[in-house]
Amino acid sequence: MATASRALLKIPREAWDAGVALSAAQAILTWANDVPARDRTGEGYITVSQAGVELCSFVGSTDSARIQKELLGLGVPVFVIRSVREQMRFDVTQIVVEAGQEFEIIFVNEDMIPHNVVIVEPGAREEIGLMADEMDPTPDRRGRTYVPRDRRIIAASRMIEPGRRTSLKLKAPETPGDYEYVCTYPEHWLVMFGKLIVVEDLEQYLQSGLTPP
Repeated sequence: MATASRALLKIPREAWDAGVALSAAQAILTWANDVPARDRTGEGYITVSQAGVELCSFVGSTDSARIQKELLGLGVPVFVIRSVREQMRFDVTQIVVEAGQEFEIIFVNEDMIPHNVVIVEPGAREEIGLMADEMDPTPDRRGRTYVPRDRRIIAASRMIEPGRRTSLKLKAPETPGDYEYVCTYPEHWLVMFGKLIVVEDLEQYLQSGLTPP
């Protein structure tokens, strides 16, 4: 199940089939309910659950909102993001969390070149990316490269070599909005990014049907 979910998440969303997405999400929910609570913190479970959430977001119906809510309620707020080999993009391009919620991002670099994950405030990606383009590769005191000193950066990982992984444990901003996560290796920010959507009430957000495809 985890292998199939990883493969699914690597496929561009425009190639997904809306006709089978809801039934696939329901199958994932059925599977997740059978997983013991003690096993719901492993990367395999998180990947499968995340695939179900992504499928629900793709459909955007009342039934998908219900499935999405149940999946999110079963697990802990941990998100796995992978780089897609030789495609300069993240496999997951949207994460939704409640304002003030503690959560974790696990980043796995499956590409052939280094990448990082930098979380920035709404509207700041381009300016921070341009600043990173002008930086030399000297690490800062935390060992991070191509991470500008800017108050609009909420969190940032080190540059992760191919085949490596890292994690960011943080608290979501208190102000709802469309934040972003991005790779700031020079010029990667142009295409390698995703949305961190911070909402006041997650349940209300899911029920509203506003989750975009």
